[in-house]
Amino acid sequence: MLIDTRELDPSEPVRGDLCIVGAGAAGITIATELIGADTEVILLESGDSEVLDPETQDLGAGANVGRTLTFLGSELSLASTHLRILGGTTMHWNGVCRPLDVEDFEQRRWIPDSGWPIERADLDPYYPGAQELLALGPFEYDWQYWTENYDIGQPLIHDDAVATVMYQLSPPARFGTLYREDLVNAANVRLLIWANATNLNIEPESDRLASVTVATLEGDEVTVEAKVFVLAAGGIEVPRLLLASNDVRRAGLGNQHDLVGRYFMEHPHVPIGLASLGRSWRELSLYSPLRYLEIDDPAQPQVPGRAYGGFAATAAERASRELLGAAVTLPENPVHPPAWTGGLDQTSVGELYEAETGRRPQVDAQLMVRAEQAPNPESRVTLSEERDALGLPRAQLDWRLSDQDIESVQRTLVVLAERFGVHQVGRVQVEQNALPPADWPIEVGNHHMGTTRMAADPRRGVVDANCRVHDVANLYVASSSVFTTSGYANPTLTIVALALRLAEHLRTQIL
Repeated sequence: MLIDTRELDPSEPVRGDLCIVGAGAAGITIATELIGADTEVILLESGDSEVLDPETQDLGAGANVGRTLTFLGSELSLASTHLRILGGTTMHWNGVCRPLDVEDFEQRRWIPDSGWPIERADLDPYYPGAQELLALGPFEYDWQYWTENYDIGQPLIHDDAVATVMYQLSPPARFGTLYREDLVNAANVRLLIWANATNLNIEPESDRLASVTVATLEGDEVTVEAKVFVLAAGGIEVPRLLLASNDVRRAGLGNQHDLVGRYFMEHPHVPIGLASLGRSWRELSLYSPLRYLEIDDPAQPQVPGRAYGGFAATAAERASRELLGAAVTLPENPVHPPAWTGGLDQTSVGELYEAETGRRPQVDAQLMVRAEQAPNPESRVTLSEERDALGLPRAQLDWRLSDQDIESVQRTLVVLAERFGVHQVGRVQVEQNALPPADWPIEVGNHHMGTTRMAADPRRGVVDANCRVHDVANLYVASSSVFTTSGYANPTLTIVALALRLAEHLRTQIL
């Protein structure tokens, strides 16, 4: 059922079994998993169900006092990094997916504060379902599967030091479009639009949340009461709401050890090296993100989704050299070739060159490093003095990179350059070595992680292994904000897998 919060009677509380704050990938996943269950679900969306509203979007504006957030060469505001509309940020993501690696969950001696309280095996049962929700192909991320089943080329490197790692591309899945009708038509789900959560209400001396205050831009307030609450509003808005809900606990909820908002992590994207490759584009096709957009030959097998490869130091190599995770990718093979090629793509041009000269064309490719950031308690989200139109303190982000983050990127390129030479793939020039790190053209992935990190010990994290806030018995978090470490993989697939795991936990043990 779709409900316009502006039309509700402010004097009448909205009551249900489960209240989910935020209708992005995580919130929609949980709600759709519970369709048809004996559970009354209330799903709160700050914006509209179909149209992005500028005034609502401005509620997410805030201050950035740390490292500049840059994407595609432009500086980003906080409001532009996440969307307030049904579907959340899936309504403008580019669809790149990969699961976290096994070692991402493990404690790594060279990375302070690493180690999740769960293992990759705990998420493996949920990744296939996440693949389906994201309109991906099979849960297969070994290059052997793709090269054996599809004409996708062969890996240039895969040895003890550097592995070929695979990504899949969602169409991309726009959750607000894909799952809107399911939610609207579900008898046990009430989707409240224009519903801005402004306070989490807990009674003094209680360890249970009683209700959420919901406000509209028209000035009305509604109380939503439930047995269980889930915060699914993203890595900036979740800590913001926890910190702002400080009328009973002065430090905010979940913040008894001053951890809410700390450990903010991004995925630094660094165009750091130039590779001169003695290969044709056809030989590089495994590493082209846009490879499958070019397939129009009926003889080609239909690929269930799209996949492409990158290069990453192996777990053993990262351990021996004490590296953070990182994947190195090549640029896309353009779908629309430039006019001078006469309509031929780069693969065809390369083949003509080789036929005429007897020599392989040299491909000069800009390498992009997609890096893991080490957990850093000084990289954080706090509340600013400024307030939004609803009176809620705005978020303030202080994103910081450490020397370890920068040095690991440099040394990862050294490993890759060594293996390119050993396998006679080409030469790598590390361009940024001549620049101080402060001048590196580092971009972001708009991946907000770590601000309500998962840990078994409440002195090390905000939520436990089941994503429950340690000091609030009926409050959970579904977001990349619970990531203890970030890995180098894009987070959406793992966000959805964690949401599926939480939905099962709530359905079978809590609700």
